[in-house]
Amino acid sequence: GVYDSLDKYTQTALLQTALHTARDDVDKREGSIMYDALAPLAFLAARLIEVFKGIAENADIQTAQGDALDWAASQYGIYRTEAVAAVREAQATPDDMEFEVGDAFRTDAGLGLIWECTEVLTGGKIVLQCKTAGAAGGADYGELTPQENADGLKSLIFVDTRNAGADAETDAAFRIRFWRELQRESYGGNFADYQKWI
Repeated sequence: GVYDSLDKYTQTALLQTALHTARDDVDKREGSIMYDALAPLAFLAARLIEVFKGIAENADIQTAQGDALDWAASQYGIYRTEAVAAVREAQATPDDMEFEVGDAFRTDAGLGLIWECTEVLTGGKIVLQCKTAGAAGGADYGELTPQENADGLKSLIFVDTRNAGADAETDAAFRIRFWRELQRESYGGNFADYQKWI
């Protein structure tokens, strides 16, 4: 990246530079007074350069990551697309099972996700929302197991998907969208302003 040039300022390089600037008639060998005095300062300077590089990269929209990228983009009123929880319908066997909103179930296959009943339909159908937001909730996991005892329940399986869920926008995708949003910024009757107006 643009800040990789700072990588050359290692503790060893800084110490050698400092020793090189000292007079030639001074003992600069390891263990000498000059060497032992400059070594801690070179260590501190190298750590400070690492901190500076991290701050600089996180303040730059081109190199920021995670929360730092979110903060940098928020200065322009642009925000990352958050993860969305999957919402699915499940069918119970037998179809006269009684459920309540708030009943919890889990999928034993895959990630072992927890699902909460948000709506009770007719004929043994219920609507479940995944407690973990993301696209993982849209996968096929087979049967669901109740978190608490459900007398008479033989099986509960997904039969329909209302929302397959979606993962949060990645740093790479968010960065691309950020630049596109800036390029589409409307002002003074430009094409983007015209599009917004119509």
